[in-house]
Amino acid sequence: MEKRKKVYAVPALERAFEILDLVRSSGYGRTATDLSKLLELPYSTTFYLLKTMEKHGFLRRDGGDKKFYLGSKWISYQGSSSQTTDSQLRDACAGKLDLLVKRFGLTAHTAVRDGDEAVYIDRREPSDSYIKLNTWIGQRVPLHCTAVGKSLLLLLEPRQVTTILRSTQLVRYTERTITDIRVLIEHLQNSRKIGYTLDDREAELEGVCVAVPVVGSSKKVLAAVGVSATIYQLPPAKMLEVGEQLRTIGEEASRIVGFSGRYLLSKFR
Repeated sequence: MEKRKKVYAVPALERAFEILDLVRSSGYGRTATDLSKLLELPYSTTFYLLKTMEKHGFLRRDGGDKKFYLGSKWISYQGSSSQTTDSQLRDACAGKLDLLVKRFGLTAHTAVRDGDEAVYIDRREPSDSYIKLNTWIGQRVPLHCTAVGKSLLLLLEPRQVTTILRSTQLVRYTERTITDIRVLIEHLQNSRKIGYTLDDREAELEGVCVAVPVVGSSKKVLAAVGVSATIYQLPPAKMLEVGEQLRTIGEEASRIVGFSGRYLLSKFR
Protein backbone atom coordinates (compact mmCIF):
# COMPACT_ATOMS: atom_id res chain seq x y z
CA MET A 1 0.00 0.00 0.00
CA GLU A 2 1.39 3.35 -1.03
CA LYS A 3 2.18 5.64 1.86
CA ARG A 4 0.50 9.02 1.67
CA LYS A 5 2.69 12.08 1.74
CA LYS A 6 2.02 14.35 4.63
CA VAL A 7 0.82 17.79 3.57
CA TYR A 8 2.14 20.72 5.56
CA ALA A 9 0.16 23.94 5.46
CA VAL A 10 -0.11 27.15 7.47
CA PRO A 11 -3.57 28.62 6.79
CA ALA A 12 -2.62 32.19 7.65
CA LEU A 13 0.40 32.05 5.34
CA GLU A 14 -1.70 30.62 2.53
CA ARG A 15 -4.15 33.46 2.97
CA ALA A 16 -1.32 35.99 2.86
CA PHE A 17 -0.17 34.59 -0.49
CA GLU A 18 -3.74 34.73 -1.77
CA ILE A 19 -3.95 38.38 -0.70
CA LEU A 20 -0.74 39.19 -2.60
CA ASP A 21 -2.13 37.52 -5.71
CA LEU A 22 -5.42 39.42 -5.47
CA VAL A 23 -3.76 42.80 -4.89
CA ARG A 24 -1.26 42.13 -7.68
CA SER A 25 -3.97 41.13 -10.18
CA SER A 26 -5.99 44.27 -9.52
CA GLY A 27 -3.51 47.04 -10.34
CA TYR A 28 -6.01 49.42 -8.70
CA GLY A 29 -5.53 48.28 -5.12
CA ARG A 30 -7.98 46.38 -2.92
CA THR A 31 -9.83 47.38 0.22
CA ALA A 32 -10.09 45.14 3.26
CA THR A 33 -13.81 44.76 2.55
CA ASP A 34 -13.13 43.63 -1.04
CA LEU A 35 -10.54 41.09 0.07
CA SER A 36 -12.75 39.81 2.88
CA LYS A 37 -15.49 39.00 0.37
CA LEU A 38 -13.14 37.50 -2.21
CA LEU A 39 -11.45 35.28 0.38
CA GLU A 40 -14.70 34.52 2.21
CA LEU A 41 -13.03 35.47 5.46
CA PRO A 42 -14.34 37.52 8.39
CA TYR A 43 -13.46 41.18 8.00
CA SER A 44 -11.48 41.23 11.27
CA THR A 45 -9.30 38.29 10.21
CA THR A 46 -8.64 39.87 6.83
CA PHE A 47 -7.80 43.22 8.37
CA TYR A 48 -5.31 41.69 10.84
CA LEU A 49 -3.57 39.89 7.98
CA LEU A 50 -3.43 43.09 5.96
CA LYS A 51 -2.02 45.14 8.82
CA THR A 52 0.66 42.51 9.48
CA MET A 53 1.63 42.47 5.81
CA GLU A 54 1.68 46.26 5.77
CA LYS A 55 3.89 46.34 8.86
CA HIS A 56 6.47 44.15 7.11
CA GLY A 57 6.41 46.10 3.85
CA PHE A 58 4.58 43.62 1.63
CA LEU A 59 1.55 45.90 1.34
CA ARG A 60 1.08 49.64 1.71
CA ARG A 61 -1.56 52.35 1.74
CA ASP A 62 -1.05 55.80 0.26
CA GLY A 63 -2.23 59.00 1.90
CA GLY A 64 -4.73 57.38 4.24
CA ASP A 65 -6.41 55.58 1.34
CA LYS A 66 -8.46 52.53 2.33
CA LYS A 67 -6.97 50.55 -0.54
CA PHE A 68 -3.97 48.29 -0.11
CA TYR A 69 -1.26 48.12 -2.79
CA LEU A 70 1.87 46.03 -3.21
CA GLY A 71 4.56 47.32 -0.86
CA SER A 72 8.21 48.17 -1.34
CA LYS A 73 9.41 44.84 0.11
CA TRP A 74 7.45 42.83 -2.43
CA ILE A 75 8.48 45.07 -5.34
CA SER A 76 12.15 44.94 -4.28
CA TYR A 77 11.98 41.12 -4.29
CA GLN A 78 10.52 41.21 -7.79
CA GLY A 79 13.33 43.41 -9.05
CA SER A 80 16.22 41.82 -7.15
CA SER A 81 17.33 39.51 -9.96
CA SER A 82 16.40 41.51 -13.04
CA GLN A 83 15.69 44.97 -14.32
CA THR A 84 12.57 46.72 -13.10
CA THR A 85 9.73 45.87 -15.47
CA ASP A 86 6.83 48.03 -16.60
CA SER A 87 4.45 45.96 -14.49
CA GLN A 88 6.57 46.53 -11.38
CA LEU A 89 6.63 50.25 -12.06
CA ARG A 90 2.88 50.24 -12.61
CA ASP A 91 2.36 48.46 -9.30
CA ALA A 92 4.72 50.82 -7.47
CA CYS A 93 2.92 53.91 -8.77
CA ALA A 94 -0.67 52.64 -8.72
CA GLY A 95 -1.50 54.06 -5.32
CA LYS A 96 0.08 57.39 -6.23
CA LEU A 97 -2.20 57.73 -9.25
CA ASP A 98 -5.25 57.10 -7.09
CA LEU A 99 -3.95 59.67 -4.61
CA LEU A 100 -3.46 62.25 -7.36
CA VAL A 101 -6.97 61.76 -8.70
CA LYS A 102 -8.41 62.03 -5.22
CA ARG A 103 -6.36 65.11 -4.31
CA PHE A 104 -6.65 67.13 -7.51
CA GLY A 105 -9.64 65.67 -9.36
CA LEU A 106 -7.54 65.36 -12.52
CA THR A 107 -6.51 62.54 -14.85
CA ALA A 108 -3.23 60.90 -13.77
CA HIS A 109 -0.72 58.81 -15.72
CA THR A 110 2.38 56.68 -15.25
CA ALA A 111 4.71 56.64 -18.26
CA VAL A 112 7.99 55.00 -19.25
CA ARG A 113 10.42 55.85 -22.02
CA ASP A 114 10.58 53.66 -25.11
CA GLY A 115 13.24 55.06 -27.43
CA ASP A 116 12.30 58.61 -28.39
CA GLU A 117 8.74 58.40 -27.03
CA ALA A 118 6.94 58.13 -23.72
CA VAL A 119 4.34 55.37 -23.27
CA TYR A 120 1.49 55.43 -20.75
CA ILE A 121 1.51 52.20 -18.74
CA ASP A 122 -1.24 53.19 -16.32
CA ARG A 123 -4.02 55.76 -16.15
CA ARG A 124 -6.67 56.99 -13.72
CA GLU A 125 -9.41 59.56 -14.13
CA PRO A 126 -11.99 61.04 -11.71
CA SER A 127 -15.37 59.38 -12.04
CA ASP A 128 -17.29 62.60 -11.50
CA SER A 129 -15.46 64.85 -13.97
CA TYR A 130 -17.47 66.23 -16.89
CA ILE A 131 -14.22 66.75 -18.83
CA LYS A 132 -12.81 63.49 -20.23
CA LEU A 133 -9.31 63.48 -21.67
CA ASN A 134 -8.61 61.38 -24.75
CA THR A 135 -5.68 59.40 -23.32
CA TRP A 136 -5.24 55.65 -22.89
CA ILE A 137 -2.87 52.97 -21.62
CA GLY A 138 -0.41 52.17 -24.37
CA GLN A 139 -0.61 55.62 -25.91
CA ARG A 140 2.70 57.02 -27.14
CA VAL A 141 3.45 60.71 -26.65
CA PRO A 142 6.46 62.89 -27.54
CA LEU A 143 9.28 63.45 -25.08
CA HIS A 144 10.05 67.06 -25.98
CA CYS A 145 6.65 68.66 -25.34
CA THR A 146 4.90 66.57 -22.65
CA ALA A 147 5.47 66.79 -18.91
CA VAL A 148 5.96 63.02 -18.51
CA GLY A 149 8.34 63.02 -21.47
CA LYS A 150 10.45 65.78 -19.99
CA SER A 151 10.54 64.03 -16.60
CA LEU A 152 11.85 60.90 -18.32
CA LEU A 153 14.71 63.01 -19.74
CA LEU A 154 15.24 65.11 -16.64
CA LEU A 155 18.36 63.50 -15.15
CA LEU A 156 20.16 62.74 -18.38
CA GLU A 157 23.32 64.53 -19.44
CA PRO A 158 22.90 66.96 -22.39
CA ARG A 159 24.76 64.57 -24.70
CA GLN A 160 22.37 61.75 -23.77
CA VAL A 161 19.33 63.92 -24.52
CA THR A 162 20.90 64.85 -27.85
CA THR A 163 21.55 61.20 -28.69
CA ILE A 164 17.96 60.21 -27.96
CA LEU A 165 16.38 63.06 -29.93
CA ARG A 166 18.86 63.80 -32.71
CA SER A 167 17.17 61.48 -35.23
CA THR A 168 13.70 62.64 -34.20
CA GLN A 169 11.91 65.63 -35.62
CA LEU A 170 10.81 67.86 -32.74
CA VAL A 171 7.35 68.54 -34.10
CA ARG A 172 5.81 71.95 -33.39
CA TYR A 173 2.31 71.21 -32.10
CA THR A 174 1.59 74.74 -30.87
CA GLU A 175 3.42 78.06 -30.89
CA ARG A 176 4.73 77.19 -27.40
CA THR A 177 6.40 73.91 -28.45
CA ILE A 178 10.19 73.76 -28.03
CA THR A 179 11.70 72.50 -31.28
CA ASP A 180 15.40 73.18 -30.67
CA ILE A 181 17.34 70.53 -28.71
CA ARG A 182 19.66 73.14 -27.17
CA VAL A 183 16.70 75.15 -25.90
CA LEU A 184 15.08 71.95 -24.59
CA ILE A 185 18.25 71.01 -22.68
CA GLU A 186 18.33 74.44 -21.04
CA HIS A 187 14.61 74.06 -20.23
CA LEU A 188 15.30 70.66 -18.60
CA GLN A 189 18.10 72.14 -16.50
CA ASN A 190 15.71 74.79 -15.19
CA SER A 191 13.08 72.14 -14.51
CA ARG A 192 15.59 70.09 -12.53
CA LYS A 193 16.06 73.02 -10.15
CA ILE A 194 12.36 73.08 -9.22
CA GLY A 195 11.98 69.29 -9.20
CA TYR A 196 9.12 68.82 -11.65
CA THR A 197 8.29 69.34 -15.32
CA LEU A 198 5.53 71.24 -17.08
CA ASP A 199 3.70 71.07 -20.37
CA ASP A 200 2.07 74.47 -20.62
CA ARG A 201 0.04 74.17 -23.83
CA GLU A 202 3.03 72.75 -25.73
CA ALA A 203 1.41 69.56 -27.04
CA GLU A 204 -2.17 70.84 -27.29
CA LEU A 205 -3.59 74.35 -27.47
CA GLU A 206 -5.63 74.01 -24.27
CA GLY A 207 -3.82 71.09 -22.63
CA VAL A 208 -1.50 71.29 -19.62
CA CYS A 209 0.39 68.67 -17.64
CA VAL A 210 2.64 68.47 -14.57
CA ALA A 211 4.92 65.50 -13.90
CA VAL A 212 7.79 64.20 -11.77
CA PRO A 213 10.35 61.44 -12.28
CA VAL A 214 10.37 58.11 -10.45
CA VAL A 215 14.02 57.36 -9.71
CA GLY A 216 15.52 53.94 -9.02
CA SER A 217 18.41 52.79 -6.87
CA SER A 218 20.88 53.57 -9.68
CA LYS A 219 19.75 57.23 -9.65
CA LYS A 220 18.26 56.74 -13.11
CA VAL A 221 14.73 57.76 -14.03
CA LEU A 222 12.60 54.64 -14.43
CA ALA A 223 9.20 56.24 -14.97
CA ALA A 224 7.28 59.48 -14.71
CA VAL A 225 4.06 60.22 -12.85
CA GLY A 226 1.91 63.21 -13.71
CA VAL A 227 -1.49 64.82 -14.04
CA SER A 228 -3.13 66.15 -17.21
CA ALA A 229 -5.88 68.71 -17.58
CA THR A 230 -7.21 71.59 -19.60
CA ILE A 231 -5.89 75.09 -18.95
CA TYR A 232 -9.28 75.90 -17.41
CA GLN A 233 -8.98 73.06 -14.90
CA LEU A 234 -5.35 73.80 -14.12
CA PRO A 235 -4.41 77.47 -14.64
CA PRO A 236 -0.72 78.52 -14.44
CA ALA A 237 -0.73 79.50 -10.76
CA LYS A 238 -2.26 76.16 -9.75
CA MET A 239 0.20 74.24 -11.93
CA LEU A 240 3.03 75.40 -9.68
CA GLU A 241 1.10 74.39 -6.57
CA VAL A 242 0.45 70.93 -8.02
CA GLY A 243 4.12 70.63 -8.98
CA GLU A 244 5.26 71.21 -5.40
CA GLN A 245 2.96 68.45 -4.14
CA LEU A 246 3.89 66.13 -6.99
CA ARG A 247 7.54 66.38 -6.02
CA THR A 248 6.75 64.71 -2.70
CA ILE A 249 4.76 62.01 -4.46
CA GLY A 250 7.66 61.43 -6.85
CA GLU A 251 10.01 60.91 -3.92
CA GLU A 252 7.62 58.45 -2.26
CA ALA A 253 7.23 56.44 -5.47
CA SER A 254 11.01 56.46 -5.96
CA ARG A 255 11.63 55.02 -2.52
CA ILE A 256 9.20 52.19 -3.29
CA VAL A 257 11.38 51.14 -6.25
CA GLY A 258 14.63 51.34 -4.28
CA PHE A 259 15.84 54.95 -4.38
CA SER A 260 17.66 56.17 -1.28
CA GLY A 261 19.19 59.48 -0.33
CA ARG A 262 17.87 62.98 -0.87
CA TYR A 263 15.31 63.44 -3.60
CA LEU A 264 16.79 66.72 -4.80
CA LEU A 265 17.13 66.67 -8.54
CA SER A 266 19.75 69.38 -8.88
CA LYS A 267 22.11 67.28 -6.72
CA PHE A 268 21.83 63.97 -8.58
CA ARG A 269 24.75 64.73 -10.88
